[in-house]
Amino acid sequence: MYIPVKEDYTQLWEYYKNDRDILKDISSELLYSNNFFSFLFSVFKVDYVYCWWWHTSILQILISKILRKKVICTGAIHMFDYTGETTFYKKKFLYRLLTKISLYLADVNIFICNDQKNQIVSHLKVNNPKVAYSSLEKNHTKFYSEVEITKDFKNEINITSTLWLTKSTIKRKGLFECLDALELLSQKNFQYFIIGKKGDGYEELKKKIETMKIKNKVKILNDLSTDEKNNILMSTDLYLQPSYFEGLGNAVIEAMARGCVPLVSRFSAQPEVVSKHGYIVHDINKEEIANKINYYISLSKERKNLLRAETLNYCHEKFSYVNHLKKIKSIFKDLS
Repeated sequence: MYIPVKEDYTQLWEYYKNDRDILKDISSELLYSNNFFSFLFSVFKVDYVYCWWWHTSILQILISKILRKKVICTGAIHMFDYTGETTFYKKKFLYRLLTKISLYLADVNIFICNDQKNQIVSHLKVNNPKVAYSSLEKNHTKFYSEVEITKDFKNEINITSTLWLTKSTIKRKGLFECLDALELLSQKNFQYFIIGKKGDGYEELKKKIETMKIKNKVKILNDLSTDEKNNILMSTDLYLQPSYFEGLGNAVIEAMARGCVPLVSRFSAQPEVVSKHGYIVHDINKEEIANKINYYISLSKERKNLLRAETLNYCHEKFSYVNHLKKIKSIFKDLS
């Protein structure tokens, strides 16, 4: 497995944890490589080469093909932004060239969602494209039983968004539109939690909230532990992420796995992730977002609990580790 990152880069190394676990469950022996020289040392000992990121894996793919090793490559490629304007062809020439060659040479190219696969194959020559959704962690278990997920809705509705608080991410995730929508709600019986690490958009976000009538209803939470974050998500009713652009939307999957009903936009793979288990806004504006939230608030306690249970079960079925493992196993089997 070629991962272009050092193991001591903890956050990035953890990004690949699910794939590492999957390959461990498939293979009797798994060798890691994070640079060209370690790859040269290990490639003679393996039958298959699994690479992350097409543009950084070109040498590994070329050598593997010369040695007649089977190559699987995965990652994410963004062809367009939410306006339909191309982003891929604005990349540097070398990036585009290396990506195109790798897509053509790899024996299998795995994409994170159908939306991205369809965009790529309609504009670039791709050998054997497949889709394998990101999954919940291997040891992930349901946080609720069917009984435990029910809530007493006499108290406030809890609404949550999770994101890195940079200017670009705040804009891309539609956070300001969400805040403006909350001011339009017919009922003010809500609490809005914004969970995320501080970035260059943090101060601007704080200033905006301070000018709003709902400022006492909004809490920004930084540097939470995993357990603290999970506790908030488990008490959340609606998860807001009406993004202008996403890859797959792992944060939405994480929220749904904890019983949150998602509200997302129609862009990228978000409808593919949510399916019928949530709310999808056609246009990212405060009026449409507010209308969806008002509708959810108006539902009976029984209907809210049913939606939460259905969302939880759907997420654990579609994005389970077991299903992801089966998919990757079938890809290897087809190559053998």
